[in-house]
Amino acid sequence: MTTVLLIQPRDPLLFRDGRPFTADPGAMARSLDWPMPSTVAGAVRTLIGNANGFAWQQDGPHLALQIRIRGPLAVVEGKDGKCRIYVAAPADVLWFEDGKTCEVLRPLRTLPEGAGCTMPAGLMPVSVSAREKPYTRIASWPMDSMLSFLLEGKVPDANECIERFPREARTHVRMNAQTLTADPGGLFSTESLCIPDVTIQRTNARRTGLLVQIVSDCDVPQNCFFPLGGERRAAIAMEAHGQWPEPPGEWVEKLAKTVSGKKRIKLQLVTPAVFANGWRPGWIGDDLTGTVPGTGIQVKLVSACVPRPIGFSGWDYKEGKPKAASYAAPAGSVYFFEITGGDVDKEELGKLFLAPLCDESRFSNDGFGLALPGMWDYAGEAQ
Repeated sequence: MTTVLLIQPRDPLLFRDGRPFTADPGAMARSLDWPMPSTVAGAVRTLIGNANGFAWQQDGPHLALQIRIRGPLAVVEGKDGKCRIYVAAPADVLWFEDGKTCEVLRPLRTLPEGAGCTMPAGLMPVSVSAREKPYTRIASWPMDSMLSFLLEGKVPDANECIERFPREARTHVRMNAQTLTADPGGLFSTESLCIPDVTIQRTNARRTGLLVQIVSDCDVPQNCFFPLGGERRAAIAMEAHGQWPEPPGEWVEKLAKTVSGKKRIKLQLVTPAVFANGWRPGWIGDDLTGTVPGTGIQVKLVSACVPRPIGFSGWDYKEGKPKAASYAAPAGSVYFFEITGGDVDKEELGKLFLAPLCDESRFSNDGFGLALPGMWDYAGEAQ
């Protein structure tokens, strides 16, 4: 049974980054810009498990891991009251002058004579002509605008996009467990993410929620509060009136014609992905060739735009201890491939729409590695 759940934050939320943190004097916990899929998956599984009477000290953790999660994607209410789905901004587009201009990065066919690069052997860098520092506040694009970009290379207006959410810092006092009083000097801070829970006219604040798809035979509670992220901050789980995004038929058909004609495809992550080889998918071998998971499309990796990795951990219910730290390729990472074999039709491309690309199913079941397919051109080729 598949359920789509809308999660509406009601407090500033803390999705702590991978830096070590203890409640020691002067320490500060900082939040990521968007929750990791495993954080949301853990909260949703706990919500479902508590509602269905899972025995957490017995087989509860095993039952919880049978629940498959996809997401989270951002759902934003516009000033017209309509909701749109947003996905992470692609790393192959740089913005400048506070979002007034932008540049699309495309792989080079060859390096200029006498030039070199530090890319791994066999990979080409992307072309960058701008000299100034990019504007990095733009965090997400509307899904429909993203599909236009992946099909035609058309970049949306910056006003359609949403920027990084503001932060709120709070100061806390460490308590003495024996005396139940504050430890002298035991002050520490947290910096949380302020995801708007209301749309405020005449401002840029727009009500934003998290959309997740749940595959489970258990009942999924709705219209109830539950803790999400660190410090047990509150969110509310609601029925999603829209459905999980499906690939538009006409869009897939046009993309299949373009991709099969050019023999090139790019895959863009919309949630962070955990790969066996760090930034490089494990299904791509040392010779940079492989087969895209779930399809028969054989590819060769040409280039990639992958921002700095995200370190993360979590709590292991089964073992009762923190999980080992892992690293993920961030959402928005883009991989450029040349197609070397296999049929590229609308059925094959449809399988890649928000499909997980991780090497291990445990990460895919948490919502990591969702991707979108698209077309690309070499630098210098006309769009």
